[in-house]
Amino acid sequence: MATRSILFTFGLVFAIWLAVRLEQVIIQALLAVILAAGMTPIVDRLAHPKPLGIGERMWTPPRALVVLVLYLLLLLVVSLVIAIVVPPVVEDFEDLVRRLPRYGDAFEAWLESLVTRFPFLQAIQADRTLAEQLAASAGQLVTFAGQALVVVQVAVDVLAAALNGIFILILALYITVDRERIQRYLIGFLPADRQVQARSIASRIGDRLGGWLRGQVLLSAIIGALTFVGLTAIGIRYPVLLALVAAIGEAIPMIGPIISAIPAVIIAFFHSPLQGLLTLGLYIVIQQLENNLIVPKVMERAVALHPLAVMLALLAGAELLGVTGAILSLPVAAALAVVIDEIRRERQLMAERKEGTVGDQPVLLTAPKPTPTSSPQGPRGSKSRRRP
Repeated sequence: MATRSILFTFGLVFAIWLAVRLEQVIIQALLAVILAAGMTPIVDRLAHPKPLGIGERMWTPPRALVVLVLYLLLLLVVSLVIAIVVPPVVEDFEDLVRRLPRYGDAFEAWLESLVTRFPFLQAIQADRTLAEQLAASAGQLVTFAGQALVVVQVAVDVLAAALNGIFILILALYITVDRERIQRYLIGFLPADRQVQARSIASRIGDRLGGWLRGQVLLSAIIGALTFVGLTAIGIRYPVLLALVAAIGEAIPMIGPIISAIPAVIIAFFHSPLQGLLTLGLYIVIQQLENNLIVPKVMERAVALHPLAVMLALLAGAELLGVTGAILSLPVAAALAVVIDEIRRERQLMAERKEGTVGDQPVLLTAPKPTPTSSPQGPRGSKSRRRP
């Protein structure tokens, strides 16, 4: 018994160490599973037997062919979106980098006006004024951003993201094609009396992951479109870039929309105070629509998590893996919720059986004893009389 406990402890420690070392691989596999879960209902519907129109003959499209065609269409749509969105985003980003010195000068002029308006601020000036110090810092920041971040870091990140995206897409393709075989193989390690239950749990987890993915894509598209229309109507520069930031920020629960609003509000205030206030009001209105109308309609059936569970999952994911953990916290929490609900349901069912009831119906824990009945004959040696 002691040897088994020691081996189990070493195995658990090794599994934790391996999970830490393979963190990126696990994240990519999880993303591929989520993508496959989102595509599986569409593939199942398309791979369903279809009538040929000749008598009662049916034709079942090969699942591999359906998956291949569907993923090629997905790549085509993504390529078209990139071709439409990326050029204006790059143009807006380059224009923003060119205008950063002007924004620095405008910020310096604003600080000088504050010093002139409030004389007590002059006490904090030393050899150089506060405006000059901040202007010098802004100039250094602009130089660093223009030379290092824009030229090198962005290119490396884009290349790495593209390679990771291709790998995740290929992995998701294989999972979608061989979903049944993979599921049977993994469930085969469980006891026979648990396999039906495990299959049901896996089906419900897949439904939640797929629903979350489809809902999140739709939600990001809606928020990005509303942001683009609103910023264009107000007349703010870089509407495509800021709308893309808002759409990506929508994937980060709770804090993503707030963070994505900061650059838009700052740029708008550099244009004019009125545009700054209008932009701030726009993001507040979009946030209210999102919380009270869009998210409940889009995500209520997909994740089905209590707000407290959402907050705890978000905090845990952000603490463990940063932004990536915050994005993946909801689907992981939704999958864990399915398992926890099943464990709770099973324990409750066992408790009710021990008490002798399941719901409102009595349960016979043991076979009833036969009740003594009179023999067909009366007393020993005599025959019972029949009543007339």
